[in-house]
Order: sequence, then C-alpha cells, then structure tokens
Amino acid sequence: MSEFVIYNTKDFHLWCGNSYGAKFYATERAAKAQFTKLTKGMRAILKDEDWAIASYEDFQKIDPTVTVTSLMSGKPVLIKASQRGKCAVDPSMEGYWTM
Repeated sequence: MSEFVIYNTKDFHLWCGNSYGAKFYATERAAKAQFTKLTKGMRAILKDEDWAIASYEDFQKIDPTVTVTSLMSGKPVLIKASQRGKCAVDPSMEGYWTM
C-alpha cells in the first residue's frame, strides 16, 4: 500500500504542515482532507493550483533532477528538486557542511 504526499507543483517541495519533515498520508482522501483543513485560513498565501497530491512512488518519478553548485568545491552536483534548500541533503547550503 502506498502513502500519499502533498507537493508544490512549482518547486516540488513536499508539504510539511506546521512541523519539520514531509507529511505522509495513508490514503489520497486523507491527504486531501488534511490539506483542506490546514490551508483553510491561508487561502491568500497558498493557492490550490500550486499544490497537488500524488502517491509517494509517483512523486519520486516526476521529481526532476536539478544542478546546484557545491559550496565547498564549487563543482556542480545533481540533486532532486524537492531536496533543494534543505541543509541536510543540499551541498550548496552551509548547513550541509556544518552538520
């Protein structure tokens, strides 16, 4: 059985809700219900057309690979778009090198 995620269609970041780390839902219906509940008061900030729901397996297939420049070596590194900007997995971030 697959888990479902809510992701941004523009930058492919996974929905974290009000905490750190991606949220996973047992069913697509649960993901839709939770997204509606959490964003009800934030409709001006979060536009529905910028977000989509998919199984995690399908999301991994559509998550594009992007090139970032390593902060230490200056060389290009390929990572998934959903990982860009996360200090634990993005070598272009200072936090990656200080952990």
